[in-house]
Amino acid sequence: MKKTIAIFSFMLLACSAQKQAVVTTVALTGDCPKNSKCTIELIKNKGIELKKDAFGNDYYELSESAATNVIKYEFSRNVKGDIQDGGYREEVIFEIGQNPDAVILTDKSLQNIKMLYGRFCFCKGQTGYYKVEKGALNINGSKTAKTGLLEFEVSEVPQVIKSLAFQLK
Repeated sequence: MKKTIAIFSFMLLACSAQKQAVVTTVALTGDCPKNSKCTIELIKNKGIELKKDAFGNDYYELSESAATNVIKYEFSRNVKGDIQDGGYREEVIFEIGQNPDAVILTDKSLQNIKMLYGRFCFCKGQTGYYKVEKGALNINGSKTAKTGLLEFEVSEVPQVIKSLAFQLK
């Protein structure tokens, strides 16, 4: 009986330790440009499916995934209520593992995590999603808290956001 209790206790502790290492939250640690709003979100148990529309433009859909989470960052410029078509928004979206070890990706290897940059405004011909193939992502830290820094550039369109800093717990 004592052996059974000891084995059960060990299994319970092992499971608890594994649960602590799984990423459950993400928070911004860098600054947001003035007169704007920046948010970051962890979408749990999801993956990114990259797709193309009828015109050959990139877009994505989220799908169920036990192995990955999705990080979605959004920058929105504050707009006065009386300005029509004045909205401006940028997004960065990518996958991470449920329990990522140190991650160092550069340039085209950013597509290993299906990273996309989105620009949305009344800017004819310069909106939509673009694959990020130039930049660097570095995530490191302990099992309980990791810091991330992304610096990137998209050549197809102008961009306001070129870097973001975040923390995973």
